[in-house]
Amino acid sequence: MRWKLIFFCLFLPLAASPAMADHRSEYKLYSAAFAAGDLAGALEHGEAAWRAAEKELGDHATTAILALNYANLIAPHAPAKALEAYERALAITRKGMGELDPAELELRVAETGLTVDIENHERALALESLLANQPTAPGRISEALALGWFVLAQYNANKHKYSAAKSDADKAVEAASKLDPPYPSLLAQSLLLAGGVRITRPDRAEKDIIEAIALFDAAFPLFPPQADIDRFDPLLARLISWRQSVAALANAYGSTWKTKTGSRLPTGEDLKSAFETAQARSTVESEVRWENPHPEYCDADDNWKSRELPNYPASAVNAGLIGGIVIGYDLNDTGVERTIVLADLEKAKFGKNAVEAMANWRLAKPLPEECRKNHLAIFSFTIE
Repeated sequence: MRWKLIFFCLFLPLAASPAMADHRSEYKLYSAAFAAGDLAGALEHGEAAWRAAEKELGDHATTAILALNYANLIAPHAPAKALEAYERALAITRKGMGELDPAELELRVAETGLTVDIENHERALALESLLANQPTAPGRISEALALGWFVLAQYNANKHKYSAAKSDADKAVEAASKLDPPYPSLLAQSLLLAGGVRITRPDRAEKDIIEAIALFDAAFPLFPPQADIDRFDPLLARLISWRQSVAALANAYGSTWKTKTGSRLPTGEDLKSAFETAQARSTVESEVRWENPHPEYCDADDNWKSRELPNYPASAVNAGLIGGIVIGYDLNDTGVERTIVLADLEKAKFGKNAVEAMANWRLAKPLPEECRKNHLAIFSFTIE
């Protein structure tokens, strides 16, 4: 998540009335909360500043800026509220007030509108039309452009229009990778979507699987170190699951992988080089960074007396389901103390079976206290 703050100045008489000072005081509180990383406070005071400006100033450049500030902040959490604020900022800007870019606001309204109503065909057509006329030069690429392609890709994926979804997701990756300043979470989401579209399409080919592996692996460095399994980033957990799933899919195919030099990912990276780097990695788990990593002597893999694998659910076998799941766990003196299912293919019941199996895992000897917390178990369910 990235917050954006648009600054503005109000030139008011020194003896401003209490009513005129209200949106200013709320804006100060909003700015302080924003600077302190207090999301709840920033949202509260950001909305209060905008609403107060509506009452005090009405159609005014300041009102538009405050609406935009609030919309940018609330959009990842409550897109319907963001849509109201974006629409208001656009309406004021269209009246010739202020210096906000109406084209950018139109894109925000279209993108957020489709996010709110992802099945709406008319909204999808409107967004697609706007995106087709946007500049693509690196210095002119905006967050709204990257978000627009991302949401349109989601729409087309939901409609099973896989070719269109792949094209749109690639454009989202390309745009997000060129943003300045960078927007790591959006790029990670776009990479995950672009890889996911490739392996869920029914006509996938070997090249789709190779590209998906490379795209997923490109997303790992974009995540900050994780605090613990209780606050583990769900998007990162989903990425691990998808990466493990595509590895399971690759095993099911049983292919000898071939990549052509010169093929490129939407990030601009050479596909052959990216895929070879991905294949050289020891484990998916090694790509996860922690705020307080275990000391090297904590490797639990060397300390298990028994560690049975989970059963493959019969219903999943019958349905031909394969995939990867992610379990966070802590240890006690003898084995697994608690588990948290971080990512799962719920309809397959992989997570349930994994947790049941892990309850019977036994250590050969107790590990030191500093080695007991925040472990990951990543399972592949593959039909061979």
